[in-house]
Amino acid sequence: MKSWFKDNHIFVLIVSIIVFGLLFELILKHLSIQTVESEANIDQTEGLSQSETVVSDNVSAVVTQTFVSEETMYVDIKGEVNQPGVYRVKGEERVVDVVEEAGGFLKTADLSKVNLAARVSDEMIIYVPHIDDQEDSEKLDLYSTTFHDKINVNVATQEQLETLPGIGASKAQKIIEHREINGRFESVSDLTQVSGIGEKMVANFEELVTVQ
Repeated sequence: MKSWFKDNHIFVLIVSIIVFGLLFELILKHLSIQTVESEANIDQTEGLSQSETVVSDNVSAVVTQTFVSEETMYVDIKGEVNQPGVYRVKGEERVVDVVEEAGGFLKTADLSKVNLAARVSDEMIIYVPHIDDQEDSEKLDLYSTTFHDKINVNVATQEQLETLPGIGASKAQKIIEHREINGRFESVSDLTQVSGIGEKMVANFEELVTVQ
C-alpha cells in the first residue's frame, strides 16, 4: 500500500485538491443561501413594519374623523316652538333640525326672523320670536339663532339691554336706574323688581343674561 501511495502520490494530491475545492464551493453556496434568506427576512420584516404603520395611521385617521363627526353639543331653543328646551345635537346639524326636534313652530312664530340654515354650535341659544314682537329686525338678529354670550345685567349698557326680548328703551333705562339706586342684582329673578318687568318676561330672556 505504501508503495502504491508512493508511486501515485501526484494523483492522490490532485484528487485531494479537487475534493477540497468542491467542499469549499459547497460551503460558499450554503453561506450565500443563508445570506439571501436573511436579507429576504429583513425586507419582509421592514415591509410588514411599513404596512403596520400605514394601517395604524389609517386607523388613527378614522378614529379622529369619527370623533369629530360624532361630537355632541347642547343648544337651547326658546320662543314659539311646541317643546322649547335644551337639546343635544351634532356638529353637522342646523337650526331647522333643532326646530323639528322641538316639535316644530307654533302658529304664532315669526319665521321671517329665524335663519333655519344656520349651523348649530355648542351653548347656542335659538330664539323664535312671536309674530307680534315689536323689536325691529336689527335687534332680533342680535339674539335670534346666533346668541352666544350672556349679557351681564349688572354692567350692561342700555343698548345691550335693548337687545333682550321684550326690553325696549324704557325698560332698559328702568333696569339701569334700579341697579344704580338699589345696587347689583343678586339673581336674574331680581329683575322682576323693576317696574314693568314680570316673571313671564324674565322667563323669555333668563338664559340670555347673567348677574356675574
